[in-house]
Amino acid sequence: MMTPHQAFADAIGRASIAEATGVGLTAVSNTVVRERFPASWYLVLQRLAEKKGIDCPPELFGMKLPDGSPALNNDDDADNTVSESGEIHTGGAA
Repeated sequence: MMTPHQAFADAIGRASIAEATGVGLTAVSNTVVRERFPASWYLVLQRLAEKKGIDCPPELFGMKLPDGSPALNNDDDADNTVSESGEIHTGGAA
């Protein structure tokens, strides 16, 4: 099953991500495997996603929604997030 990080990277293109962020393809692949894009890449990838008409959820970058917002801020000791619907998301992002 494809993770949200894999789907996002594949939709934008890993080479495009590498070029836009100034890193190598291996670094991009490593972030996909770890299921957390660096927060410093957010604005760059948000613009790339916007150009392709793709959503760029902040949760892919380890960002959390403010308290009171649905589905986040339920981290457990293993850095997993449990959404309000009970789904378990690894890497701390729902």
